Amino acid sequence: MYATRAGAESQGSKQAQRRGRDRPRRLLPRGPLPPYREWLKGDAERFRYPTPGQGPHWIGTTPFPLNPAFHPPPPVHQNVRDDMWKLHTENPQQWTVRSLSNKFRLSLERTESVLRLKALEEEFVQEGKPLQTELQRHMERLLGARPSFTVEARPTYKSPLADAIRESNRAHRQTMAQLPTAQP
Repeated sequence: MYATRAGAESQGSKQAQRRGRDRPRRLLPRGPLPPYREWLKGDAERFRYPTPGQGPHWIGTTPFPLNPAFHPPPPVHQNVRDDMWKLHTENPQQWTVRSLSNKFRLSLERTESVLRLKALEEEFVQEGKPLQTELQRHMERLLGARPSFTVEARPTYKSPLADAIRESNRAHRQTMAQLPTAQP
């Protein structure tokens, strides 16, 4: 049996409501805005010193109130970028873009960008150009940058099966390490 057109429309609108597409948008308040200095002393005071660790602190729910679907990832914290650059410069054969991406749980493109920008930053320091470190620090705080992206240590399980799997994996790694490679 086929659904009628009216039934299909009502069913589709229920699904759209569940997905949040028919929710009324929160737009900026209508009417005259207060003068800037007045706004700074009133509503803006809560944005001046946001609570640390609360993540992004935007005036609306997103940085662009007219585009509620936009939810950017938090920026990579300076400590994470420094760690990535340090590992990569110490041993570039071991710490490739792919291995750093896995360790810090970032996309390959983002990891590559961090390394490029750190190289550019190093060039700027050598040329004596000033860096915007204060702005960067405050933007990280306001946008909710996390100081650690690394994968935390996994818990070790104590059971005969877990021990057998661990031993099997160790033996497999040893065997694979002893196999000849195709390199000259």
